[in-house]
Amino acid sequence: MRPERIVVHGVGDSLTAAIADVWTNQRLVPWHEILVDLLPRTGVEVTLASRLARSGATSAEILAEQLAVADVADGDLVCLWVGGNDVLRAGYGISDSRAAIEGLFAAVRERGGVPLTMELPRISAVLPGPAWAMRAWDRQGALINELTAALSPAAGGVHLTWPGPRVTGPDGTHLSQAGHFEYAARYAAALAARWGVPAPVPDVPAGLPRFGPRDRRRWYVRHGWRWLARRRIDRRRRA
Repeated sequence: MRPERIVVHGVGDSLTAAIADVWTNQRLVPWHEILVDLLPRTGVEVTLASRLARSGATSAEILAEQLAVADVADGDLVCLWVGGNDVLRAGYGISDSRAAIEGLFAAVRERGGVPLTMELPRISAVLPGPAWAMRAWDRQGALINELTAALSPAAGGVHLTWPGPRVTGPDGTHLSQAGHFEYAARYAAALAARWGVPAPVPDVPAGLPRFGPRDRRRWYVRHGWRWLARRRIDRRRRA
């Protein structure tokens, strides 16, 4: 049954916040705000209540600093794109991820929220780097994906798989603007199917840039090696 009113909470890290495009340095429209514009076409009133997502946040920080202050009520949609910084942050271990992610879902379930979650990409498939780093990142990412895939449906959430690098900017991890529109459309379609109404289709601007392997190589040669080094060396960095 379609609800009369939906409240959306934007929590998470840079994937929810839609940091500036790493190629053009232009601010992007985040997927959850596009979703807020889409869902009224199904006949439901929608309000964006929380804009708390912060670039660089780990799962533990999202739990303590964002979800703790978000006024989540029964039936609210809670954007829970978390875990990417757990994987990349030096000194943040698998046990930290497990405890924080389980705490996040427990808090959302306790308040009656509906989590909107996504699968993280396999880090070694999108980032260059030494084999030892790739193995560690992949193990951490696999755990996060396993937890999220189990906990999200159990909480009545909508969980989406990773569609591949075509949704990302040149760094291979952050979404391009086209990627934000794609995810918003996928969530809107899943929610519309749950409510038994036709899926709304977003008005995607023409000419949005798409990034391929050549763009990715160019970005890492120019900028990416410094970004990767910061992620492994400075655990306090928040960008």
